[in-house]
Amino acid sequence: MTRLAIWPILMLVVAPVSLAADGCGGLDISVMEPWEQRLMHQSEGTSELGRVCFVTADTDQVGRAYFILGLKTLHNFWYDLCKFAFDKAIRLRPDFQMAYWGRAMCESQLIWNSESPKNSNHYLSQGRSRNPKTKLSPREEEYYHAAEVLNNVTMCNSVGTLTPEGTRACRIRAFGDRMRLLADSYPTDTTAQAFGVLGYLAVGSVECKGPQCKVFDQARAAARKAYEADPTFSGTLHYGMHAHDFPVYSVYSEGTVYAIKYPEYVNGTCHSLHMPSHIWDRQGNFSLGILSNTKSIRSADLFSQSGALAFNGGPIGKNSTDHGGKGFAFNAGNIYHSLEYLQYEKLMRCEFAPARQLVARMAFAKSQAVSRLPPLQGHMVNHSKPMSEFAPTLGSALVQATTYTQWLYRMQARQVLVSMLLYLMPFGEGGPMAAQAAGLDHLSSPLLSLPQPLSWAPEATVYSHQVYSPQSEAGLWQALALSRLIIARKSLKLTIPLAPPPLFRDSVCGGGDTYEGCAGEMGAWAREVVGEASEVYKRIGMKHEQLQMDNLQLQIDSVRYYAAGDLESAVQKAQMSSQTTEEAMHNLVPTSTSLMFIPGTAFYGIMSLMAAAETMDSNKRNSYLKSSIEGFSSCLQPLGRPNHLLCLLGKARAAKALGDKSTASSSYSAFMASVAEDGECAPSVAEARKYLNSKGGGGDDGDSKIKTLAALYVSIPIAVVIVVSCGVCFHFGYKKYRSKRELDNAFLSLDMEDS
Repeated sequence: MTRLAIWPILMLVVAPVSLAADGCGGLDISVMEPWEQRLMHQSEGTSELGRVCFVTADTDQVGRAYFILGLKTLHNFWYDLCKFAFDKAIRLRPDFQMAYWGRAMCESQLIWNSESPKNSNHYLSQGRSRNPKTKLSPREEEYYHAAEVLNNVTMCNSVGTLTPEGTRACRIRAFGDRMRLLADSYPTDTTAQAFGVLGYLAVGSVECKGPQCKVFDQARAAARKAYEADPTFSGTLHYGMHAHDFPVYSVYSEGTVYAIKYPEYVNGTCHSLHMPSHIWDRQGNFSLGILSNTKSIRSADLFSQSGALAFNGGPIGKNSTDHGGKGFAFNAGNIYHSLEYLQYEKLMRCEFAPARQLVARMAFAKSQAVSRLPPLQGHMVNHSKPMSEFAPTLGSALVQATTYTQWLYRMQARQVLVSMLLYLMPFGEGGPMAAQAAGLDHLSSPLLSLPQPLSWAPEATVYSHQVYSPQSEAGLWQALALSRLIIARKSLKLTIPLAPPPLFRDSVCGGGDTYEGCAGEMGAWAREVVGEASEVYKRIGMKHEQLQMDNLQLQIDSVRYYAAGDLESAVQKAQMSSQTTEEAMHNLVPTSTSLMFIPGTAFYGIMSLMAAAETMDSNKRNSYLKSSIEGFSSCLQPLGRPNHLLCLLGKARAAKALGDKSTASSSYSAFMASVAEDGECAPSVAEARKYLNSKGGGGDDGDSKIKTLAALYVSIPIAVVIVVSCGVCFHFGYKKYRSKRELDNAFLSLDMEDS
């Protein structure tokens, strides 16, 4: 029986009614529901929400119990349950002032690009209006004041525009200053130390232009200091991992200790089980990423059936604005984030069918959201209503579902793009049938509906629409446009004009064979949408996202040139895409979207490889092949996407075509070690095995060489993790870190059921 298999049993375990909280005194949790009592379990070892203690001046046991539950969820970004717990504390104990502080902080989701100063100020002012017998302690006053500073839109008089968006940078800087003072003043307060790390990250998000920034170094130093004091605290482990989630080898390698420790000490939340995948994916270790996100999603699903949601229909939050107790909507920000990462990791393992199933789940959730009005009204969309009622009802429901549609669009885009580029990659030996299998999602993309417009307004549901809607809509437009341009050229051998007729949005699509499938119009329309998205990010100062949109636009231009038969211009645009991607990664900050679409480096490699396959001139062909290897090599660097499926296979094929046996052999071996042998890449795995077995691959002892090289490439990520972790632990002075049990938890649970 695996560890995951015993989860349903653990879900039914109820903690004792008297809870000893070291440093905080005892907590009477007898008034809590059984599922709440379970989450309150405090242990120096592992527990579902981790061990969190916080001394409050008000010693009311009921208020403190729900306050601690809320603080646990806050440290783990479980914001829906955070709101529920603090709301319940306020309802049961209206004079417990720190519950109002906690409820306000649930609205300030800084690393998620989502906040509501209006809502936060509502709770903060409510708390100030109380006249409790027990006043806040000086330490609690500092916490409360920091939250007031964070949400005070009127304090930033010098910025000109007194709006939440216009004052965000000013407010976050002030909040960061307050949290650093709090951490310095109370060195034994674990929450203060953790929020000190979070404060640095938040400030860096508005001040820094990329990973190489002093503030992020300070965040990592603060995390190390907090870890030395308490290596088990959930906030430290969580924010410490965010401080290391950068495309810099020395940084994300040091983050390995947090990736192992966080899910060990907090083993029951969707986010704590997901977050290690950020580090594993940076390292190109997609098997561990799949394990993390599989556990994460399963944890969320089991919680929805644990009694808290009354089997997905309430009662939790049924009278609030958090979608009630609907299983598909509760904790959506975590569930579908994990789902999106899992789909990406499956694609990188060349497991297209399971990835497709994850897209199907996301599509179903999006439809569930569309079928409902805002939760306070609680009515489902009914198509039998008169048009006068149906139209505004559906419009409201579509806006309500914007966040779900964002996830769906991004997942659909990746599914099409990876399938398309794998299908197009030349110099393979699998034959037409293998190409058709890999290209299924690409070849069937004309069956997908074109993207409906999303709300790009700055209002937030789970995330800020202004941040996530433009990239999601632009990404799917780009994917479908590229796919149709390629289908038109590769299948019908047509020449697609670079510019369709004027007013193409209003005129009939077609006009002869030239516009078969409306490919020309699709390319032009996609380019416009992507350009609009780029302008949005330029206006709100998100450089990384702006550059990523510019990257999409360059890729559209490249494929339009390719469709028109201009290989030289197509490769030039692809090279510009590669350069733009690298510039974007230098502008990545904690609030940036780290999981975009196809890296420009990979795209440059593939377009160069395709040009080489269609060029008769041998010198030009070799030049394209060298450019291809250059692009794929950049893709596989720490700043890019180590072990990216397309880059490993593309580099191997380019090197093979160029006659570079050493590079081809090492790339094929890395490819075999990284992908699933029984997935859509099975023909490519056979191709790699054949090459390595051949004399061209290095001699007659190919079988032993394959085993040796494959074992090497499998062991490298694990060896790096072990060596770096041990080094970090030595640095931290935590000598028992590399225990046999931890290694078993981190590496030996990759069984078939989990992955």
